[in-house]
Amino acid sequence: MSSSSRFRAFWHRVLTWSGPFLLLFLAATKLIEWQTERWWFDALGYRAHFDQLMLWRLGTFALGAGVFALCLGLNAHLAWRNAARFAVPLAFFEAPSRGLIPLEDKLHLDRYRRAGTIGIVAVLAWLVGLGFSARHPLFLRAFYFQPTGQTDVASNFDLAFFLFKLPLWQWLSRFCLAAILASLLLALVIYFYEDIIGAHARVPQGESAATRHLAILWAIMLLWKGFDCLLDVPSSFVNGGNVASRVFDPLDIRLGWTASGFFALATPSLALFSALAIARRPRALTFVIGAVWMLTASIVPFLLPLVVGRSARNPEWRSAITRHIATTRRAWNLDRTRSAPLTLEKNAAFASLPIAAASGGEAPLALWPAAGAREAFNGPLREAEAPTRVRRVFLERTANSLRYRGVAVPLAPNPAAGWRERHFRAPAGQTLQLEATRTARGGDPIFPPPLATPFLFGPDAETEGGARNGIVDAADTAPWVLASAAGQTRGVPLENPAVRWALAARFFDSQLARYNPENGEIALWHRGAAQRCRQLAPFLFWPEDEARPIVVGEAPDSLRLMWVVPGIVWSDDYPDSATPAVSGTSPSGANYGRQSALGVVDGRSGQVSLFALDEEEPFIALYRRAFPQLFAPLTSLPRHISSQLRPSPTLLQAQALVWARYHDRDPASWETRQNDYRLLLSPFLHSDTPLRALSSQPGGDWLLAAYARPTGQAGSRGAASPLAAILGADERDFAAGRGRVRFVEWKPPGPVELPALMAEPSPQFEGVRVVGPPPPTLLSVAPRFDAAGMARGLIATRGEVKTRELSTPSEGSALRLQVQMATVGSGNAGSPTLVAPAAPDAISNEADSLRSARAAWRDLRAARQKGDWNGVARAEKQLQDALER
Repeated sequence: MSSSSRFRAFWHRVLTWSGPFLLLFLAATKLIEWQTERWWFDALGYRAHFDQLMLWRLGTFALGAGVFALCLGLNAHLAWRNAARFAVPLAFFEAPSRGLIPLEDKLHLDRYRRAGTIGIVAVLAWLVGLGFSARHPLFLRAFYFQPTGQTDVASNFDLAFFLFKLPLWQWLSRFCLAAILASLLLALVIYFYEDIIGAHARVPQGESAATRHLAILWAIMLLWKGFDCLLDVPSSFVNGGNVASRVFDPLDIRLGWTASGFFALATPSLALFSALAIARRPRALTFVIGAVWMLTASIVPFLLPLVVGRSARNPEWRSAITRHIATTRRAWNLDRTRSAPLTLEKNAAFASLPIAAASGGEAPLALWPAAGAREAFNGPLREAEAPTRVRRVFLERTANSLRYRGVAVPLAPNPAAGWRERHFRAPAGQTLQLEATRTARGGDPIFPPPLATPFLFGPDAETEGGARNGIVDAADTAPWVLASAAGQTRGVPLENPAVRWALAARFFDSQLARYNPENGEIALWHRGAAQRCRQLAPFLFWPEDEARPIVVGEAPDSLRLMWVVPGIVWSDDYPDSATPAVSGTSPSGANYGRQSALGVVDGRSGQVSLFALDEEEPFIALYRRAFPQLFAPLTSLPRHISSQLRPSPTLLQAQALVWARYHDRDPASWETRQNDYRLLLSPFLHSDTPLRALSSQPGGDWLLAAYARPTGQAGSRGAASPLAAILGADERDFAAGRGRVRFVEWKPPGPVELPALMAEPSPQFEGVRVVGPPPPTLLSVAPRFDAAGMARGLIATRGEVKTRELSTPSEGSALRLQVQMATVGSGNAGSPTLVAPAAPDAISNEADSLRSARAAWRDLRAARQKGDWNGVARAEKQLQDALER
């Protein structure tokens, strides 16, 4: 055998076996991952839930991969069969003027055409199946679809159609496009390879079954575009609100819908004409006409309504704007925002408060930013040579004081330590506490006694300043760790060698397969609180940076550390609603947001419990039907946890940005002044906002966002823009309100000039060269209330880090935030350290609430006398809402 033959034989074996081996490797990897995940779910007591999730994932994978493989395989089979109908004259390949590959090479490549086709179809079907599996929530929502009872005003469709059914139809439309394009391209490649079509085709044009095959595929492509045009009609209800310059209105019906309907009705005729023309004689002009038609059908229905001028004097247009504003406020839970006046004295000016008044007569008020508080914790730990360090700090309110809490985690082991020492994590730790609003003599922080709270699961790794200060636990970011099974810790036991081999294959750690566990050790992964919730409910959004620790229990022996994670529903399918003005506050394109669920993770055992905050919210109601055992009702949440619940800052930031554009209900003014408010100061913009707690009271906290007119100074540097309004998010009774925040807007009669202390500091210069960024600054503006609970003034606070750099580790207290405060107006003269904003609408709305309760009670009695039990249920709901208000 010649060397050339041996070389070809080698590559023949490589090409023949590489495809099956690749598919087997991918399948084995997935099977190992699924099996190990099943053990993890079983350790937490959610094995049945995992099986149900896997059925959905495997079912959607099989559906997508099977349909795609059938479509491609059928078209490939037809293409090869059509090509085989024609004999191959040897002179055709031997003619040098043809420019074809030699006949010997072509015969050699023919050996792999069947295996190559099968391999291409299998790999593409595998990828499509994975895409289908990743989108299984779409199928789940459509399968458990039930009407919500809430109707969209513009379309008169139930909201469930837009939220649950329309996204699936849009996804299936894109899948059909991918399948048609892949089939068309694969058939073209086969025909070009067999020289059925092309510049040197050996088959007369117009007489081949190949042309009829291509004609049918092209006609199906055009028919798909007609179906897609039909989907544009209901999609315009959703997309109209998402585009800032386009609001759904009657012009979409007259122009956009008319254009979409025209293209949809005319497409079948064009598809038939194109199929007949290509089957008779394929020409490039026919394909160009079809491509231009599809491009026009995609662009014209969207652009046509935009080129027509709109007028605020048009009643239909004003009605559309009014509907759009009301829908956006309802989608973001801003429709119940109450307005309250902010009364200021004429010509009132800001006056600085004495330091003694600001700090209650003690040392000057001092708050630590995150880096400073963390260093204040780690300084004593470092001096005591403790084996733990604090990675992250959390600000909590305790009675009338502010307190930082930091969870101390074990230090990362020495890299030279043994394999077991690098992976083992004992369930031991402390919750350290630091008074934020008080300092001892000499400016040192005050440390209350630490709380011994065994824990295993903390927040995800924090990188800010971690590597520099040596406090990041490198092993804590590892994909898995070893732990002791003592203390009710939930994990995967390692006694079985098959379990160790499977985990070793998943995590690519060969030493785990050879490891002999000691004292019943277990393996742990998915250890972050948000990550654990995400594994159980991947259809919700669990923000990692909002996982918050709370300490529950009374006696020191019974203290437990619990992690609380908000579960948020984002959707970009709410009809006629707008998105936040700034990206990053929510997923791209989201025009609906709700905090509908809550995850509670036990810091000792790692057990996860999920609760439904708002059982009437459409998404969470659907998921509770799909997974009846997953979400517990809110009534089963312990009181000591529900009392400490807080709204999600990410969702509040999105709501604050939406309110800046949609606070005005007048369509005429909204059209001309869409950016009437500019977000001036917001505690939601920063992950470290200790000054927000200055606007708190023993009953709960308020989060306050300040707005300015766009006519003020642009940018955040220099003098502050005049204050136009303050939006308050009431955190009190958050659980009782089923996760819905009550908003109040305080608005002065005119713009209020803020004091100079509200200006952001400028960068540090040496000549014209910037030598450093400005020191961190936290600003806050809050209403000030009189004894009757009316907003009579303002309190402005400014916190600035006076010392930016640390010269030695022991100078962590030098990073204290020096707070300045100023007040204006005729508020009470009490201590302003903790602003206590009472409900400004309590007096004005008490009579309305009583009237609503009496009317609901009369309706309830009348419905009972008639035997109308549906009416009884509605009246009871109205009565409950009135009493809660």
